[in-house]
Amino acid sequence: MSSKPILRQNKECSGCHRFLQKSEFNKDNKRKDRLSIYCKSCQSKIQKKYAEQWAKERSRGLEIPKEKECARCHRILPSTQFVKSKANKFGLTPACKECQSKRYKEYMKRPGVKKRIRRRQKELYTLPEVKLKRKKYRRKHNRIPEVRRRNRERSREYARTPEGKRKQREYRERRLAIPEIRERERQRKKEYAHRPEVKKRFKQYLKDYLSRPEVIERRKQYLKEYMQRPETKERIRKYNEKYFSNPDNLAKRRKYVRDYLQRPGVKKRIRRYRKQYYKRPDVKEKYHDYYMEHKTRPEVKERNRVHQRVAVKRKRRKR
Repeated sequence: MSSKPILRQNKECSGCHRFLQKSEFNKDNKRKDRLSIYCKSCQSKIQKKYAEQWAKERSRGLEIPKEKECARCHRILPSTQFVKSKANKFGLTPACKECQSKRYKEYMKRPGVKKRIRRRQKELYTLPEVKLKRKKYRRKHNRIPEVRRRNRERSREYARTPEGKRKQREYRERRLAIPEIRERERQRKKEYAHRPEVKKRFKQYLKDYLSRPEVIERRKQYLKEYMQRPETKERIRKYNEKYFSNPDNLAKRRKYVRDYLQRPGVKKRIRRYRKQYYKRPDVKEKYHDYYMEHKTRPEVKERNRVHQRVAVKRKRRKR
């Protein structure tokens, strides 16, 4: 016969003295039948009883030691190296954090443990009372300043990753696909942007941002590239034709140019700019090419010939 103990289908609880199935008992490898003497409900009541008892003792002034011996490695360690536990005398676990971590890692390496834990958690988290309890805990826990700061930093770091950006974009697209949410978001942004304090803050931010040297250089470079695009030139040309086809706009433009050129320092600035501009080698070369090409035109040749005849006649008259 095999010496391996047989697990019975039913077992008597030493607390409530009920005969229950083996699934109602926690495992205990130290015992002969590998099951605890108490059922799960009785074990929970006993643990709560001990927790209340030791909580009363601690409230009466039970001195918590600064150092404690670990029940596994038998080292004398500070009390900060132990996890808090209400069910124990001094409010600390028997084993230190390092030993508990090693034990947990060894346990999780066993085959089927992760799958079993995941299944139990899934069953537990679907209960309404557990959902409510977890919701209350999260709400209370997330109000702690340190937790709030840590969550904010973690969210910002994740939002910078490609996966985080993709998920945020997909989430916004899903929400804005609903008409009522899209209309509500548009109305909220409109109301927010019309607040006086928001306008003032945005104006100050825009002023500070546009005054940065790197932003100024970047805008100049972008504007230069943008104005060189063929579609941009065509769009500006069409707009100018449409705008200046109105006589009032044309007169307004001429008046503005006339008034601008009469300002003190404008003529001097234009003259200095032209002087510097025409000294550039590329401009000189371009101007020379244009002049040589201009002289070869038939209408220009004819006009120059007429000017020469008139000049010769004037000289003869003077003589």
